[in-house]
Amino acid sequence: MVFSKWITFILEKSMAKFELKLSRNKKYYFVLKADNGEIVLTSELYNQKQSAEHGINIIKLIAMGADVVDLSDKYTSKKK
Repeated sequence: MVFSKWITFILEKSMAKFELKLSRNKKYYFVLKADNGEIVLTSELYNQKQSAEHGINIIKLIAMGADVVDLSDKYTSKKK
């Protein structure tokens, strides 16, 4: 799959990283940290570690290629 190889290449060249964690109530979740260490995404809680790992893989494959839809004008423009 050419797309997944491209995503892998981008992630390897970036300092961004996923961290898989265990919550106090023994549920798995992950965070995505930017190059500067800032958390830019926190996942939902998962009962199984494998499910959290699957969530990471889904983001790697799909979200990085997602289009950006700017809806900010919808809420900031003045009504006439």
